[in-house]
Amino acid sequence: MIFTDRAAKEKISSLESRIAELEADLVTKDSAIESLNADIVAKDQTIAENSATIGTLQEAVAKFETEAKASAEAIATLTAEVDKAKNSATDQAAAMLAQVGQPEPLEITPEAQDKPNEISRDEFNKLTPSAKMNFVKNGGKLI
Repeated sequence: MIFTDRAAKEKISSLESRIAELEADLVTKDSAIESLNADIVAKDQTIAENSATIGTLQEAVAKFETEAKASAEAIATLTAEVDKAKNSATDQAAAMLAQVGQPEPLEITPEAQDKPNEISRDEFNKLTPSAKMNFVKNGGKLI
């Protein structure tokens, strides 16, 4: 029986050693599970923060879109007012010209052809603004 008791003791010792190994392995795996759970909690928190940020950004985009639409409408209104003012100014200028009359176009006389860079002040005053500028740019002289 000594042999059996000894074999049983060795078997028990072997099983106790195996139980200790399994318990150590269980502690290691529990620690890994706790670490993974902590990671999941942290990632859930990050997801919640990102969701809040996305919501804030979507609100900002909606606000900017509303402001852009209002700006586009304001630009369209101002453009229409500018066009209206231009048309009114053109109409007023046409009415003024109709009241005053168109200036007579400058005729080139034979004397003026001989001296193209010299004209009298009266002839100069009859020139259009662009013709006056060209005259001055080309070195014209008043006589």
